[in-house]
Amino acid sequence: MDTVPLQPLTHSIPSPPYTLFLHLTIFPSSSTSSPIPQPITLNVTTSESTMPLTAFVYALPPLSSSSSTSPELKKPLCTTIFGGQDSASQDSVEFATRLAKICASKLQRPVYVGASIGQFLSQIEVLGKVVDFVTSNVS
Repeated sequence: MDTVPLQPLTHSIPSPPYTLFLHLTIFPSSSTSSPIPQPITLNVTTSESTMPLTAFVYALPPLSSSSSTSPELKKPLCTTIFGGQDSASQDSVEFATRLAKICASKLQRPVYVGASIGQFLSQIEVLGKVVDFVTSNVS
């Protein structure tokens, strides 16, 4: 059975000298008893219009059901699918990786994060506002 995403949510967060534009898509949980929850996709840009994607990251939540005491199993798994090949995209990769790990841990769902933030410095306050927006919209 195919799952259809809910209507994408958009939001903007001012962070002078830029404004971050967020596009969040939440896929509803499937009616079957799949052990893997449906993913969440988030795109973060510094432009309201279309920009080339400079980073794309995927994160899985920590393996909380594991009986192992290994600290590595208590961290989210994260991989860069695209980006980081040049210095211009490294800021986007770093921001997307941090955001994907935090969201996967808090929501216990797989997360795809795309980012095109240019030379934007990923400030902790802005990262927190993005996480707050995502967590407040995911049930």
